[in-house]
Formats: sequence, C-alpha cells, structure tokens
Amino acid sequence: MLTNLKRIVVVVGHYGSGKTNFSVNLAVDLKAAGRDVILVDLDIVNPYFRSADFGALLEEKGIGLIAPVYARSNLDVPALDGRLDAVIESDKTLVIDVGGDDAGAAALGRYSAMTPNLYVASGFNKWGMTTSMVAAQLLTDIITGKKSPYEAVFSPSRSMLHAQLGVNAVEAVKNLLTVSPRRCSHLGCALKWNPQERSWDCPCHGSRFEENGRLIDNPATKNLRSH
Repeated sequence: MLTNLKRIVVVVGHYGSGKTNFSVNLAVDLKAAGRDVILVDLDIVNPYFRSADFGALLEEKGIGLIAPVYARSNLDVPALDGRLDAVIESDKTLVIDVGGDDAGAAALGRYSAMTPNLYVASGFNKWGMTTSMVAAQLLTDIITGKKSPYEAVFSPSRSMLHAQLGVNAVEAVKNLLTVSPRRCSHLGCALKWNPQERSWDCPCHGSRFEENGRLIDNPATKNLRSH
C-alpha cells in the first residue's frame, strides 16, 4: 500500500475522527519504508489534539514537522506556516493533517463569489454515496437559482472561525488560573479528580492519568510530576 501512495498525502476530517493518529502513524511507516517525510500540521480549526503534540516522537524518528507558530499553546490560532510553500515544491513526501468544521473538510458549491460559473464538490472518501447525493442536489439548486439550506453549511467560502473557538479559549484560560493539586503535563490545565474512574482527568484536552500520576490517555505524552 505504502509504495502506491503519491508524494503528497492529505488526511482530512472533523476533530475526533482519528485523523491525527492516522497521520502520525502513516508518517512513521513511510519513514520506515525509506521515504524522506515531513508531517504538516494544518489542523487549525479545533486545536484539542494535533500532530504537533508528537514533536518529540517525530524528531526521534527523523521526520520533519511543520506546524503553526502557536501550536501546542493555549494561544493556538488558525494560521498557516510559510515553510509549506517551499516543501510543496520539494521532492519530500508530505503527510498533511487537515482539520474541518462540523461538515468535516467537505466543500460543495460555488468556488467563490468571484467565480460564478466555477463549482467544487469534495469529501467523497468515507461517506461517498451520501456526499455525492448532497452534492448533486445542492449544485443543481445553485445552478437553477433555488435556495438550499445546505448551501452555507458546505460553502467552500465558509468561515472556519466559530463561536466555539472563543468558548474554547475562555475555558482554557479559566482552567489555567484554577488552583489544583495536580496539573496536566500536556499544557498545564488544572486536573479534576474522577471518583468513579479513580483518575485525574483534564477538562481542556481530554488527557487522563492514574491516581499515582501515570499517563492513561493522550494528548499528554508524559506522566504527572511526583509531589
């Protein structure tokens, strides 16, 4: 399978779909197969769990990483790294981890207001039949001048900046200022004790730790500091 992959591989999907784990493992496998690999972190929509969290592992494996300058901080903002232009023109293998909104990375509709006769339809890999039916209905409505409730949802020109990003930022800052006997080894958020599971849980990004501080679940990659 790896030998049949093209030089640039784009992995897309909504947060929680597993695309980041897939992207990291794919980059590692491609490197083991002898390719010169760079992992590009373009998961700029909802920065809960992203490829940049695996920076140490990627460096150990000899895999390059391109990520926004604020990646892995609580100031994470949508931004593209200028280095991307250079590596796209190189002969390196690129694995690009791309985020999406509630509609994933699907784009269905008029490409832009400046191109009234140019339409785009994408997102056929996983739910291909479903997306193709939506695309057929939506593009037909647009071309014939009918209003569709799905036009704004899938518009290629839709904004990826949603109110939820602001809510995430406020919650992260509030949590960082919360007094707690234990703080997450990922980005320092205050952990909450889960009496049912008997674990320390991070409300910011979902990391979990055993009672003694041993890591259970990522995106954290280290155990808690011992007191």
